[in-house]
Amino acid sequence: MDYINGKTLDEHTTSEALLPAEEIFRIIERVELALDYVHCQGVVHRDIKPSNIIYGDSPFTVKIADFGVAKISDNSQTKVGSIIGSPFYMSPEQIRGDQATGSSDIFSLGVTLYQLLCGELPFKVDNLASLTYEIINSEPKDVTEINLDLPLLARDITRKALQKDPNDRYQSAKSMVDDLGSAIRQLEIY
Repeated sequence: MDYINGKTLDEHTTSEALLPAEEIFRIIERVELALDYVHCQGVVHRDIKPSNIIYGDSPFTVKIADFGVAKISDNSQTKVGSIIGSPFYMSPEQIRGDQATGSSDIFSLGVTLYQLLCGELPFKVDNLASLTYEIINSEPKDVTEINLDLPLLARDITRKALQKDPNDRYQSAKSMVDDLGSAIRQLEIY
């Protein structure tokens, strides 16, 4: 196992410990590039969350960890009805026990992005039944209403990544990278 110099992103998920937005976009951009690669290889991580992303700022490094519940995309091996992952970061299709796809990882990364930008989860509830309902049916509060320093593109990116229907989300991790790059450029101007 490689030694990675850095810390997990869960250290930056509270409003007191947020990273600058530009740094968050750069981190998520790197994660998306890595996800794009594994998705192209037919692998779905199924447990993307801040504690599974290791970040080092000097030198800048980002690694996805814990492929322990990853699955090779093969419909013949799919076991419908099983729920695998961390509930707060699961996509609606994972909550329902449907097949997880690359789009499920994009949703989970959208939850992670939301939390890193705002210091709170998009679906805040006190029990699993309520969480399930919220993920499947409710729209989270706009990130730019919680963190007033964010560019409007942050709202658009999180909103698209958190779409309930996988067909309405980013269709590939690479397509989300393009929008993250625009958000970074927008922040560099200001």
